[in-house]
Amino acid sequence: MQAGFMCLESGLTRSKNSINVAVKNFTDFGCSVALYWAFGFALMFGTSFQGWIGGSGFFLKTDLPAFDLAFFLFQAMFCGTATTIVSGAVAERMKFGSYLLIACLISGLIYPIFGHWAWNGVNHGALMGWLGKLGFVDFAGSTVVHSLGGWVSLASLPIVGARAGRFPKFGKAEKIHGSNLPISVLGALILWLGWFGFNGGSTLALNEDVARIIVNTVLAGVAGMMTALITGWWSREIPEVDRLINGSLAGLVAITACCHGVTAISAVTIGAIAGLVAIAVESLLIRFQLDDAVGAVPVHLGGGIWGTLAVALFGDPELLGTGLNRLEQLGVQVLGIVSCFILAFGIAFLFLSVVNRFSPLRVSEADEYIGLNVSEHRAKTEILDLFRVMDSQAKTQDLTLRVPVEPFTEVGQIADRYNQVMNALEEAVTRTDAIVRTATDAIATFNALNFQIMSVNPRAEVIFGYQKSILLGMSLPQLIEFGLDILYWQPDKHLKIEELLSEIVASGHPHELVGIRADGSKFPLEVSITEAKFRDTAFYTGTFRDITHRKQAQKALEESEERFRRLSGATLEAIIVHEQGKIIDVNQTCVKMFGYSLSDLIDRNGLSLVVPEHRDLLLKHIVTGYEKPYEVTGLKQDGTRFPIEIEGRALPYEGRELRVAAIRDITERKQAQAALRDSEERFRSVMEQAADGFIIHDLEGQIIEVNHAVCDSLGYSRQELLDRSMADIEQKLPFATLKQRWREMIRGVPIALEGVHRRQDGSTFPVDVRVGLLEAGNRKLLLALCRDITERKQAEIALRNEQEKSERLLLNILPEAIATRLKQEQGTIADGFSEATVLFADIVGFTKLASRVSPTELVHLLNDIFSTFDLLAERHGLEKIKTIGDAYMVVGGLPLPREDHAEAIARMALDMQQEVIEFSTKIREPFTIRIGINSGPVIAGVIGLKKFIYDLWGDTVNIASRMESHGIPGAIQVTESTYLRLEGKFVLEKRGPIQVKGKGQMTTYLLKNEVRGKGLTSSL
Repeated sequence: MQAGFMCLESGLTRSKNSINVAVKNFTDFGCSVALYWAFGFALMFGTSFQGWIGGSGFFLKTDLPAFDLAFFLFQAMFCGTATTIVSGAVAERMKFGSYLLIACLISGLIYPIFGHWAWNGVNHGALMGWLGKLGFVDFAGSTVVHSLGGWVSLASLPIVGARAGRFPKFGKAEKIHGSNLPISVLGALILWLGWFGFNGGSTLALNEDVARIIVNTVLAGVAGMMTALITGWWSREIPEVDRLINGSLAGLVAITACCHGVTAISAVTIGAIAGLVAIAVESLLIRFQLDDAVGAVPVHLGGGIWGTLAVALFGDPELLGTGLNRLEQLGVQVLGIVSCFILAFGIAFLFLSVVNRFSPLRVSEADEYIGLNVSEHRAKTEILDLFRVMDSQAKTQDLTLRVPVEPFTEVGQIADRYNQVMNALEEAVTRTDAIVRTATDAIATFNALNFQIMSVNPRAEVIFGYQKSILLGMSLPQLIEFGLDILYWQPDKHLKIEELLSEIVASGHPHELVGIRADGSKFPLEVSITEAKFRDTAFYTGTFRDITHRKQAQKALEESEERFRRLSGATLEAIIVHEQGKIIDVNQTCVKMFGYSLSDLIDRNGLSLVVPEHRDLLLKHIVTGYEKPYEVTGLKQDGTRFPIEIEGRALPYEGRELRVAAIRDITERKQAQAALRDSEERFRSVMEQAADGFIIHDLEGQIIEVNHAVCDSLGYSRQELLDRSMADIEQKLPFATLKQRWREMIRGVPIALEGVHRRQDGSTFPVDVRVGLLEAGNRKLLLALCRDITERKQAEIALRNEQEKSERLLLNILPEAIATRLKQEQGTIADGFSEATVLFADIVGFTKLASRVSPTELVHLLNDIFSTFDLLAERHGLEKIKTIGDAYMVVGGLPLPREDHAEAIARMALDMQQEVIEFSTKIREPFTIRIGINSGPVIAGVIGLKKFIYDLWGDTVNIASRMESHGIPGAIQVTESTYLRLEGKFVLEKRGPIQVKGKGQMTTYLLKNEVRGKGLTSSL
């Protein structure tokens, strides 16, 4: 039990008293056993004198029977337990000698006498003490041991007084936390084990009752613990360890009196109520400001009284064996409680009061503060060393002192960490002192009462011109002009200075004031003030900087900024000065350009002036310091977007990284560029779509650009021509004519020439050339429009040679209406038709046939086919235009217009397909026909001088020819314009887009058959 009490008390008290606790528990055991052996056992169990006191067995001998010796040892343990209860109650403030006096009083007098009253004769089976004879039951000592120790503890508390700080004058009681709660729990568990021995051993025999007694003991202890847990958790919202321990111990104390005579349910009830009783007694002690360090009184006195009463309330009369009914038993139990109070509390209180008057039981305030380990036992501890060094540092302000470090201990680790903190503090103070001494600003501390200077650094002497000895003791208004008269002191001026200083402190920013030197000169001063408080004393620390040079620089800068502002205001570019994208200044051009007011632009993020999709690019150029012009899209206040060009430069300013951006509105430039691109695109489109060749070359004849028609006619690729000059393709370049007519070209009049072009294979052909001057910036170029006039030349020759024959064959060559007009009219016959459909046909496989048959047979075959086609044209009311080799051309809608020209051409095309199939079968030759059709406007006219030709021109004719040349053998390919005219009347299949020479992508269709009624009709 002593080991349990020592751990319990040591853990619930502070570590500075742990040694004292251990020594008390060890020493009081020795004292109690010694006194109990000498005369306590005799007084308790010796021959009774009228049931009040024993008178035999002093200085117990060891030659007694074994039972008597074991009984003595067992009872000595009870005596030691009763004695050590007081130790926890008065812990941390009672002198060691005073405690031993109490221990001797209990073990030598109070415990033996009350024990005689209750237990004398128990070792012989017949109680001889007066309480025992009356039927008082206390099986294992709820009153004899625990209440007795509790009464003595209660008597000691008001005499010794509460620990320092436990009950403040104002406010609620302060809880003093224990140093090691796990040790306290261990102590409680050890006490449980001791309780099993005390309660079980109180049978004085190892019989079948022992197990039931121990089980009841355990149940009561557990019930007390659970009651404390629930009530503590509910009232304090945390499961406090000390309350759990005391609740369980109170349950154990209460069951001690009746553990042999109650049921399990009764044991649980007794233990649960004991936990509540302990909590209630603890509250009463706090109310009366009685400081029980470990809760000994609530546990042992409260639990003991309740356990003694519980004997009558819950005990089985048959097991108790007193012969009393419950009411009589209750009276005897109350009598026992009262008699214990009178004896234990009365003797202890009177005795301790008298002793305390002559020799105080309590240690001094200083000893209590330093701890009983040191004051009572002179035990040197690491924590004490730590405190001593701390006290010395506080008194001497010597930061070089260090705490001795005891390795491998917890306090040693604390000391080591404290030394590290002091090292860092000393280093920081040294570094701060060095900074203050070497600072280029004046630093001074002054009090808040009259602003008297208490300390200064060396720089203050330089700035203000006073020696340090003079500066110390001066008033701050003597060094700084606050705008007040400092010659005569007035209270309101002090308040105004105090308000100004408070304003500087609160702002956290420097303020500009005027300093006063020793020679009376004044200078601009930048002042920063911080306020510091040490306990109840307040003082200020001021940093003072001479900003004379800065003011001069600021003035020069303002003049420079004014010149910059005038310059930026005169430029047509928007100027923005920004810092990390935040605008700090702009010119008026910027205000007008973006539509914001000046105040709206200042402090604005510059990224907001461009569209969101360009902000990442702008931010990247700002971060990387990009300085070349780049284009983005600007964003005005009204949401209007417009193209801008930005050029940025770094602008170092007072150590800040500023940038200036020049912004140009390039809307007109973009419009001009777009117009130029459109013009160039239109020009290129015209070039590429033209049937004639276009050649652009410089004045030296170097070719700059050509179109596809030139490439096709000369047999070169475009790149090959770009590497050549006009001399390489022109057979006879008329330089003399060009020089003669140069002035016409300068006036903008193109000149017409005839020349001869040389193909890549060396062959030549005549061309009609129109040359004009082309301005390309500062460069002059020549544009030559070239047309192959081979056919025209051949026609001219044929006309001249066959003029008579042409006259005779006129009607066979020309339509009748045209021939009639040609005879009647002297002018050119040329008609424009807004609607016409052109058919081009080519016989596929006829060339191979020509290589295998004789010319005569070939001509006969071709004549048969074309004659059939002529008949079909006549039948459908169409006009044959011409045949070229095995190609055939026919048109509908001229020379006399007709609305169904497209349908007529479509029907003829289907019939031509059918005739070719039949003709191929007939002559047993595998060839087919490829047909292309297009509808649109054409120009028709007669050309030639002698051999007249009725021919067609226009894009419609060219496209029809392309439909045939890009068609599919055996198929009829039509353009979209023809498809729209035939839709619903013929079955057409969409071929899709095809690449057409000179036209690019075109959507085409394949003509299949004609729709007639509900069915389909086809010539195939």
